[in-house]
Amino acid sequence: MLSDGVLTFYADVFCNGQKMDAKKELNAQHNKIRIKDAVQIAFFVGMIVISIVFFIFFLLYPEQSHHEKPWDMLSSGIETYIFTMVIVFILFSTAVCIQIFRKCSVNYTFIFEIDSKHKIIHH
Repeated sequence: MLSDGVLTFYADVFCNGQKMDAKKELNAQHNKIRIKDAVQIAFFVGMIVISIVFFIFFLLYPEQSHHEKPWDMLSSGIETYIFTMVIVFILFSTAVCIQIFRKCSVNYTFIFEIDSKHKIIHH
């Protein structure tokens, strides 16, 4: 994301000519999580935790009758869990891709035509 001229200038003025230190300092300023992103992360982490708690509950739930088992009751609503896991998988995969793009210095904001005012990071 940094132009070579800006990086060289910052390294000369603030980091005694060390370009790697300058790059780390300049990139560290863009890794702050916005409140909007933190709320979304908290929401999906909560969904995952609740899904895991329900999953464990249904596995350990004692049998009510001889005809139905807890696994049958859980599998009757499996579409909800599949939908939730697909959303979590998409978000996790997006974060992994963005982190790889950042490490390889790929301009993903240009490729995906993302508004430059709203920076997406791997968090």
